[in-house]
Amino acid sequence: MTNKKNHGLTLVELLVATILIGIVMMGVVSFNYAIQQMQSTTNKSALLSMQSIGLLGQVTRDVSQAVGNSAANPGIITDSSHKTISVRQDLNNTPTDYSDDTWVTYTWDDPSHTLTRCEQTGTPIEGCAANHGTILSDKITNSTFWLKADQETSVFYVELSLTLKDNPNEAANPSLNPTTTITTRISPRGQSWTQ
Repeated sequence: MTNKKNHGLTLVELLVATILIGIVMMGVVSFNYAIQQMQSTTNKSALLSMQSIGLLGQVTRDVSQAVGNSAANPGIITDSSHKTISVRQDLNNTPTDYSDDTWVTYTWDDPSHTLTRCEQTGTPIEGCAANHGTILSDKITNSTFWLKADQETSVFYVELSLTLKDNPNEAANPSLNPTTTITTRISPRGQSWTQ
């Protein structure tokens, strides 16, 4: 009877073990990569959402402080393209004197994807260029400002819609270039008049 002694692994066993370890490692690496991609997408979407909520809050504060005295003089002006809105604010508390009121203007510029805010005393601003105001965002792919009247109550309100994209110059992609849109109605608090 011959007695074979097992002195270790054969070359075939060693190759099979190495291949199995390689397959397991590739699975771990791809799982890690997928987790990182999901985290990156979530971060981009969350940042866009936070920025849109911040913009909405600032515009809401300004529009809600608009003062006017009639439907003909609402203290809110939008341009024909609905890319600019100006609101009159009586910060000096002089209701009969409009000459010292502050006009706050928001303008969306499509080519540069910017939303800019400007202030001026006395008269409304014809558009708000980036070199005259504060750029609030450079990620806006669409923005509209509508001055409307509620059909049931005839009270005026502003309808605002903002669309932000992580990279406005690239095509939208839910994972690589997320987009968020927010739309709301803003009713000026100081308006007691109707249409």
